[in-house]
Amino acid sequence: MLIHGNSACKEIFARQFNSELTKRHRLIAFDLPGHGASSDAFDPARTYHMPGYADVALEVLQHLGITRPVVLGWSLGGHIGIELLTRPIEIAGLVITGTPPVGHNPADFAAGFLPHEHMALTGKDAFSE
Repeated sequence: MLIHGNSACKEIFARQFNSELTKRHRLIAFDLPGHGASSDAFDPARTYHMPGYADVALEVLQHLGITRPVVLGWSLGGHIGIELLTRPIEIAGLVITGTPPVGHNPADFAAGFLPHEHMALTGKDAFSE
C-alpha cells in the first residue's frame, strides 16, 4: 500500500505503477479523504487526523481482503503508516520517507518540521490574489 503526502494524491506514485514492480507485486494507492479524486470526509472530526486517516487506510485494506500489507508512506502517508501499526492488522513492513516521527500534540508536531515561508499557506481556507 502506497500512501501519499498532504495535498497530494495517489498519482504521485505513477512511476511505481508504470514500473517492473507491478509484475512482481500488487501495488495499491488511494486518495485520502479530501485529496485527489476522493470526496471530502463524511465526518471531518473523525477523519482529518492521523488516527482517522489510519482508519481509512485500514478500511481500504479490509475491503480488498489484504491481511498482511507492506506499507510505504510519504510525509503524511508515513505518519498514517506509523499509526497503522496500532491497528488490528499485521503490517509485514513499513517504509516511511519525508516523515519526521513526532508526537500527536501540536508542539511535538511543529518541532518536527523546519519553518518555511510557504508553510503559512498549508491548511489555509482562502487565498488572496
